[in-house]
Amino acid sequence: MRVRDALFTGSMVIGLLEDRKTQTRRVMNRLLRFGPITEFGPSDTRGYDWQFRDKRLLWNDLRHDALLEVLPYQVGDLLYVREAWKTFACLDKVKPSELPVNDVSGAGVLYLADGTWRSLSANGERCKCRVREITPIFGRYRPGMHMPRWASRITLKVTDVRVQRLQDISEKDAKAEGVCAWVESQAKYPWGDISDPLRHLMVKNTFGNAKTAFECLWDSLNGDRNAGIYAWDANPWVIAVSFEVIKANVDTVLSEVAA
Repeated sequence: MRVRDALFTGSMVIGLLEDRKTQTRRVMNRLLRFGPITEFGPSDTRGYDWQFRDKRLLWNDLRHDALLEVLPYQVGDLLYVREAWKTFACLDKVKPSELPVNDVSGAGVLYLADGTWRSLSANGERCKCRVREITPIFGRYRPGMHMPRWASRITLKVTDVRVQRLQDISEKDAKAEGVCAWVESQAKYPWGDISDPLRHLMVKNTFGNAKTAFECLWDSLNGDRNAGIYAWDANPWVIAVSFEVIKANVDTVLSEVAA
């Protein structure tokens, strides 16, 4: 069982919390043991299923079962969710790695997706503090990529991994991406994650189906990446990851497994 992080925008965090999102798609651009790859696709070499260029621009051919073994996501993996956050204003100049999570008061974490907050210790438990009844003053915006592992509140257990073209997503899978209730969620939550590209887009659009909504979501996140080669119209190869949502810190999950 491996543990790694997974970055999500505020709208997708809400989908996880509401049990609407059970899949995510990530561009096929890196493999274990090979590092960055390009030109991924079906192999034209007899006896092999897939081919790609590695970082040295050399061609590699793999059978499907061998490809599954080098995908960055494996069945059974635990992914701890990173999301936009804030901590106490008095800690604005403190790096995430240096936050005081081991003292009596802990470091407060405000989750911007839904506006909830708590004070945490290094093991993810709530700290006991006499001032917990007082709403604290939170400071500057911190992007999800800088969220420490101990501050994560959601863990994803990978249950299935597939390789497919982006546009091959089905209507059912598009709904599993958590996009079917954007407008309703917009009305329910404050959307404090200012980095979320869907923050204003969602209330201005209605979609005929979940697949069309997912296309809009995808391009809002990936349309301009790498000169547009990851855009919907480019139809890149992606890794479709299905998962079980566990609303707990990954280290809490691991301790329960060990027990």
